[in-house]
Amino acid sequence: AAALTDLMASADRQIITRERFRFASVAAQGLPAAAFLLHPDAAEQSRMDRCLLLPVIADNLEEIAAGLLSDWRDGANGFARVAMTPGPDNDYFDSHAEVTLSFLKALHTGLQSIADIELKPVLRDPQLAFLPPAGRELRTMRITLAALAEIYLGTEDGRGISDLVEQRGVDPALDPLMRKAFRMTRETADTIALPLPRAVRDKTEREKVEKLLTQITALRQIVERRLARAVDLQIGFNALDGD
Repeated sequence: AAALTDLMASADRQIITRERFRFASVAAQGLPAAAFLLHPDAAEQSRMDRCLLLPVIADNLEEIAAGLLSDWRDGANGFARVAMTPGPDNDYFDSHAEVTLSFLKALHTGLQSIADIELKPVLRDPQLAFLPPAGRELRTMRITLAALAEIYLGTEDGRGISDLVEQRGVDPALDPLMRKAFRMTRETADTIALPLPRAVRDKTEREKVEKLLTQITALRQIVERRLARAVDLQIGFNALDGD
């Protein structure tokens, strides 16, 4: 909110253009900023200011998304190709183990983010929901869970960490457990019928949210304690662990 207020209070309205907006505060560029502006009571800006800023935020998000997709899959330097060809000439990965570790960390950190940033705060205080005005927290969470599941399970045209678990054969019970855990966690997320800030105020729906948090925490612990060992890697610390 502060970043948006400062931006709109600036005398330099030329920054509200697609070309210059990318250099504005990161806090004013993302989905939370757009959701804040869309809410009828949440923003201090005038309706005209909102109408000026929202299309610029949307255009900037579209550009970021297109850039990420291009960086991932396009050309000889696409990051997907980089991840498939580790070695001495690779600027990012020296070995396949380093590639696997990067995806393992992404899986672990993604689950931790859902628990610590999206669920725990809103269970304490419904007003701390990640995208409260738009009511899209659960949709975003479901999409994230689907993406994290693909890191482990793989996609139709690619392999996942599960292939390595099966190949190594160190923990035969792990793969069925991971598949079951992902399935049950996603099913729980799908059963929550109200937007997250309202769900935690409703007795029945709150129990579902608490169940989802328990399942995500358990899944993260399996990744940390069993999956990492099964593929002979150590996850270590991440930015969410603090000092």
